Amino acid sequence: MKVEVDEPDTLMTLPELQKQALQLPINERWQLVQALLESLQQTYPAKKKGNLSRLRGIAKSTKSSDA
Repeated sequence: MKVEVDEPDTLMTLPELQKQALQLPINERWQLVQALLESLQQTYPAKKKGNLSRLRGIAKSTKSSDA
């Protein structure tokens, strides 16, 4: 999997994207987690919604305990 970055001809691999994400401050990583979960819920609204909701709940409870 490759992700387009700043320049249209530049692609980032999934491991590169993961490495970059891990360099973000913790609050921005939680924002990224939330955005990804919301994206998954929009993509698969009926499938596994319970599991995604539980993950979102875990992310929120962990975030508030880290703050």
